[in-house]
Amino acid sequence: MPQNIDEIAKGPVEAFRGSASAYYNEAEACMGVQWSGLIWPFIKDFNFENTLDFAAGHGRNSALLATLAKHLYVVEASPDAVKHLEARFANQDPAQCSIQIVHNNGLDLREIPSDTITALYSFDSMVHFEKRLIEAYMPEFERVMAHGAYGFIHHSNFGRVSQDPDFYKHPGWRSNVDRDWFAQCCFHHKLLPIRQKPIDWHIGEVVFEEFDCISIVYKPINWLA
Repeated sequence: MPQNIDEIAKGPVEAFRGSASAYYNEAEACMGVQWSGLIWPFIKDFNFENTLDFAAGHGRNSALLATLAKHLYVVEASPDAVKHLEARFANQDPAQCSIQIVHNNGLDLREIPSDTITALYSFDSMVHFEKRLIEAYMPEFERVMAHGAYGFIHHSNFGRVSQDPDFYKHPGWRSNVDRDWFAQCCFHHKLLPIRQKPIDWHIGEVVFEEFDCISIVYKPINWLA
């Protein structure tokens, strides 16, 4: 099991390369239902002016966010996925939405200016991020978010079942994160987890209740005294 943070960061990237990348096409078919039924009720009041889609995969979420944002950062660590993103958005009209595809290093958001993001978003990616990787990213989320900005983050809740950091050993490759730990990590890095909702997920032939969690985070205009 990798202990170095650089090796840990490679885990989710390598998991969806090669034949496993077929998942992106399967997930694309479900995106409309997930967006309208699960995601939109959480984010409908966000300010999308400067939006960041984190760990974007092949961009199925990004395409919907581009209909709402004026500027969209599409962040992805996988070089294979970045090629798909570049092709997908090659003909994007910047007058409608300016899209900047960012191939990051899997550990930080150094390409994103501080205090600029009005809406932070991540769906169906961070569920594979174990605690040490989320701990590395959380201060970066706080840094890039504007004061008064909200974030929508879909993460694992499987940590209530297993604390093994090797997500490959868990169903759906879920990580060892749970809702309470995630909330504490947010608060430690000066973000408020103002709403959390465990969600069910289909795993094979069954529905696993409270398998994941949606967390809405907020960067206060003034941090607590």
